[in-house]
Amino acid sequence: MEPHPLTSGPLVSTVTGWRGAAIPLSLTEADLDLLDLVLCVYPELRIVALLGQLARARGLRYPVESVRQLVQLAGDDRLELGEHVIDAQEIAQAIPESWLPIAHEGEFLTIVHRALVRCSAAESARRSGQLTALVPVAARRDPNADLR
Repeated sequence: MEPHPLTSGPLVSTVTGWRGAAIPLSLTEADLDLLDLVLCVYPELRIVALLGQLARARGLRYPVESVRQLVQLAGDDRLELGEHVIDAQEIAQAIPESWLPIAHEGEFLTIVHRALVRCSAAESARRSGQLTALVPVAARRDPNADLR
């Protein structure tokens, strides 16, 4: 039996498909203070929201076909947001071309979040390596020693 393709053309992401099984939520202006508090629970999402606002204000159009478009959007600006630095160089390093194209704003926000998480993980690994290097090998404790 021959396999049948799922689609006859390229796969196209939509905002509806991107939302997936997200629970229905109806927010009004009266809920903005609640949403602001919720975003404090996970501060990186505040950065995602801010960068989404900036992208809208600077006229980001979809689809985004290359990282170069995002770098151009940043221009010469350098933002320090919490532990994150956002500038053209960081964007070019944090977002691989394989994550593109970006079909819509939902995908853009997802990629911004992934890039923030990726940068945090890289920084944690760098710090961990530095800390490990500062502790003499003989003084390093086996974390599984108590399990034996």
